[in-house]
This record gives sequence, C-alpha cells and structure tokens, in this order.
Amino acid sequence: MKRAVCAWLAVLTALLPAEVSAADPDPAGAVPEKQIEEKAQIRLTERDRAYFAAMLAANYGGEPYAAQVGIAAVVLRRMGEAGYPDSAAGVIAALASEGEFTKTPSPGADPGRLRRARDAIRDAQGGMDPSGGAMVFRSAPAASGFDLRFDDAREDAAERKAAELLADCRVVCGRIGFR
Repeated sequence: MKRAVCAWLAVLTALLPAEVSAADPDPAGAVPEKQIEEKAQIRLTERDRAYFAAMLAANYGGEPYAAQVGIAAVVLRRMGEAGYPDSAAGVIAALASEGEFTKTPSPGADPGRLRRARDAIRDAQGGMDPSGGAMVFRSAPAASGFDLRFDDAREDAAERKAAELLADCRVVCGRIGFR
C-alpha cells in the first residue's frame, strides 16, 4: 500500500507545476481565526503538500476559502492524533473511505484553484481553523443541472436536502459541515 501511495505521489508531483506562485493577496472571503490546538506543529513534505493541494483543489476547489481552510485543518488535526494516519495521503485515503475526497486530480488542473488550495493548507498550518476544532467534515451535494427559470421547485428541494444533511454540524461553510 505504501509503495502504491509513493508511486502515486511521484506521478502526481511530476504532473503538477514546479512552483506555484505566492499567496493570493485577498483569498475569496475572510477566514475566522480560531487557533488549532498546539500539540505539535504538523510538518508536510513538499510531496505531501503537493498531493494534499491537488486533492483539495480537485474535490473542494469550488467551495469558499474558509471551507477549504477548515478541511485542511481537519486533515492536519487528524495527522497529529493517535489512531489516524500520520501522513496527508493516509488521512485523505481514510476520508475517501468515509465518502469524502472521491475525485482524483487531473493533470490540467486549474492553477488558480491549486494556488488557493496551497494557501488554505498554509493558513491551516499557521493556526487558522474555521472548523471550530472538528475532526470530521461532510459535504452536501450541490444542486446542479437545474435551469433556474423552470426548475425552481426541484432546486429548492435539493437545497432543503443539503440543509438536512448538514443540520447536525456545529459549523457550516458553504456546502461543507464540520462536526
């Protein structure tokens, strides 16, 4: 399993741009600055960071910046807890088995989404935590494929279903709920 993950990381790293530009001066939306419990600073290798950013961008690149920082904080927090894998790839694989992180990154990924994902990881490592200390997150499916002029009732039903799925979450950012 570890060989497969390492091989996948090597392929993914080769596909990613060599250097991603510095942080956005104003990432979309302000992020509440709650501090992650400082047990030990989680360190990411450049390969781990590249894989983590690619997966975050592929799966949650369309979510608000605060939601991306919250997801990154959950992954980092799990890496530092006993009973969870100690690598970003391991935690992401575990989350994939829980129904999150289901998409694989494409070689032609949007560089803007990738940059925002890297920024979100950096901010989570720096202590930002809009998740409120959550160890779990869940995403509600987006209401897509509706023509607003004709399918208002179906879109409203999809929005109600999303709200029901996230009702037990302590914090909700966009379509991501944290528990």
